[in-house]
Amino acid sequence: MGKKVVNYVEMASKEARGFRPWDRASLVSWLKLFVGMEMPERGVCEGHGTPLDYLCHSFFEEKGDAVVWACRGGGKTMVGAVATLLDLLFKPGIQVRILGGSLEQSEKMYGYLLGLVQGRFPEMLKGSPTQRRLELVNGSRVEVLAQSDRSVRGQRVQKLRCDEVELFDEGVWQAAQLTTRSGKTQNAKHKTQNGEGIVVRGSVEAFSTMHKPDGLMRRILKEEEKGEGRKRFSWCVWDVMERCPEERKCEGCALWEGCQGRAKNGNGFVPIEDVIAMKSRVSQATWEHEMLCHPPRVEHGVFPAFRREMHVRSAEGQVFGPGARIIHEGRLFVVEGIYGGVDFGYRGPFVCLWMAMLREGSKPDSPRAVWVLDEMLVREQTLVRNVMAMRDRKWDVVRVYCDVAGKGVNSQTGRSDERVLRDEGFLTRCREMKIDEGIGVINDLLNPAVGFPRLLIDPRCQHLIAAMESYERGKDGQPIKDGVHDHPIDALRYALVNHDGVGSKTEWRLY
Repeated sequence: MGKKVVNYVEMASKEARGFRPWDRASLVSWLKLFVGMEMPERGVCEGHGTPLDYLCHSFFEEKGDAVVWACRGGGKTMVGAVATLLDLLFKPGIQVRILGGSLEQSEKMYGYLLGLVQGRFPEMLKGSPTQRRLELVNGSRVEVLAQSDRSVRGQRVQKLRCDEVELFDEGVWQAAQLTTRSGKTQNAKHKTQNGEGIVVRGSVEAFSTMHKPDGLMRRILKEEEKGEGRKRFSWCVWDVMERCPEERKCEGCALWEGCQGRAKNGNGFVPIEDVIAMKSRVSQATWEHEMLCHPPRVEHGVFPAFRREMHVRSAEGQVFGPGARIIHEGRLFVVEGIYGGVDFGYRGPFVCLWMAMLREGSKPDSPRAVWVLDEMLVREQTLVRNVMAMRDRKWDVVRVYCDVAGKGVNSQTGRSDERVLRDEGFLTRCREMKIDEGIGVINDLLNPAVGFPRLLIDPRCQHLIAAMESYERGKDGQPIKDGVHDHPIDALRYALVNHDGVGSKTEWRLY
């Protein structure tokens, strides 16, 4: 059909609803007029998105599988049904399958879809739908699969939507990865302007909360962090909660501790009173990982004191030049400067963290505080390019702290990794240290014996935040080098230990 521009507002008719939305704005209009749904267009929590972000990715066939990690009651299953409706209507001949963590979960998404089709697009149905299958007159079809290896194997479809994957059998999940294939729509009415059919990417989409510290959802998200072909879409209860009325006072509200007034900017669909009721029924731990999308605590976590609500703070609007003054928790801190922490890597990621080193008051031995401002995590890129990318960031770095192993000659460059940093104008510092030496410093800042937390992380540092929550100790009590979460932690501990010269002899390098 091509990108025929339609003003849906002026043309709210059966004819208009058959024109395929061509961008985010037209999709919003189409959903509102013809499905009766108003999607939040932005999240209120930094680093989070909304169901609309996922719908655009899926409907406009953007590259990569999708993993939707969202709160309980946040519309995951319904938005999966809406994505399926859009596919069926505007991608003739597409084959979609719905696979839930249980047959009941699969039928729930299908039930939402069936209600939408029968209620708003009955003329598009080809025959009578069954309890597990429906087909449209344009050749599109959707079926519900049972949670079994036999049901999944042998499928060859364009879209597989997996609901509540935390409940999946591991073998079924693995078999599901081999079910999809790409294709093109063939219906003459649904072709692009150059006469080609719409390309439909073969994709597996996962929807779930995460409530198991070592469950399938956590592993899927670890794969996404490694850049292994999936794109994450996350939203918590604050991102989808309805706007709090101006007349409603924050003082005394049961949600104030976590909300902090964010609901005043809300644009979602979950009623406030429902959220208050849900919070009153569950434990704090369940509230955090089911409703706020915080990963469940691992039994042997390296940083048990870390809490997003305590340690994640936006640095926007602050000035971090040397000597600048910052008020935190009612106390005055003086900025020593901005420093970098680097963990070298190629197949394992290269990580750089930028952090402001602070002192309370003006005395050089007064309590330390650290605010991590930014991060860079890059895979399979040369060190020279990574260091040039560091220079392109806005931060005026006083010094870069790195792994002592960086003094060895790199086979790519013929120079040591540390030397590459110095040749690009960075002053460096490194020394040998034990892992637990830096871990101890980090834990002391997270949860000091006296006073408030002294390690803050800006929300943009998503890899570091994930590492703080998921870095584990093995059975031997030592931190596990998992290849994902250890690298950001290494960059942080190199900086903290080197900066204050804790422990053994420090080595200075200035050329």
